[in-house]
Amino acid sequence: MDRFDIVIAGGGTAGLSAAAAFGRLGLSVLCVDPAPGDAPDGPEGDLRTTAILAPARCLLEEVGLWEAL
Repeated sequence: MDRFDIVIAGGGTAGLSAAAAFGRLGLSVLCVDPAPGDAPDGPEGDLRTTAILAPARCLLEEVGLWEAL
């Protein structure tokens, strides 16, 4: 059985950001998300959007994710 320091439930913006931050600290992280990996395209697709506030940008910069956004 695999062991992890941190298990995060949810692969959305907050969960993935937390996983990256803990990983940068050297912790072993497992991120699980019950949602299917493929979102449908077209009119039935997922049209949600995300606004990132300044404090979140600082965190994303610290963990090396901001440049990839």
